[in-house]
Amino acid sequence: MAEGVRVRFPLRLTVCAAGVFAVLCGLGAWQLHRLQWKEGLIAAREAAMAADPVTMTGAEEDAAPKPFTPVRLAGEYVPGKALAVGPQSWKRESGYHLLAPLRSESGRIVMVNRGWIPHAMKTAPPPAPSGAVVVEGLLRGPGPRGWLTPENDPAKGDWFTVDPKAMAAHLGLEDAAPWWVAANPGPDPARLPVGGQGAEELPNPHLQYALTWFGIAAALVAVYLVMLRRR
Repeated sequence: MAEGVRVRFPLRLTVCAAGVFAVLCGLGAWQLHRLQWKEGLIAAREAAMAADPVTMTGAEEDAAPKPFTPVRLAGEYVPGKALAVGPQSWKRESGYHLLAPLRSESGRIVMVNRGWIPHAMKTAPPPAPSGAVVVEGLLRGPGPRGWLTPENDPAKGDWFTVDPKAMAAHLGLEDAAPWWVAANPGPDPARLPVGGQGAEELPNPHLQYALTWFGIAAALVAVYLVMLRRR
């Protein structure tokens, strides 16, 4: 008569599986937290963009509204001054955003994102309109640089993020506003530079990420139970 074989409980395997399960669930919960944060950010941006346009003079004492608020600004572009920021894509074509300094009614410099231009126009961008103009667009502030975004290198003419004061100083201009304006599209939306580049859609994949982490956690539990049953 054969004696029954005693199978030891896989304690080490169970501890490891529990640790991995906890990490996976933690990552899923963190992505849900990020989802709430991103939805709040999107809602705040949409509310700002839906507000009535604010007329600004560019003066230092002007209280700048919230980012992405529609604004109206009168002044004159400084001739022969422009910077390309990028690379930036438009309709899957790579290029740059064209930043030009506008001397506002108050005399202060405001950097304006006139729109997208292709690579070939980086060294010879379309000139800004001459004389008095009224720019309508979205107010933007200097955003944080992403950890994958290189630092600006003005000496080489490489700008990856918009830094209004540093850009104005590089162009030999003083007294620049810390904020900038992303100009709306003109009467001909396809005319270069292509305006309306200031309200790029915020990606919000956090729900998919959360479901992925929770799905991997569930798969881990299933594999663990199958292994216990076979033992």
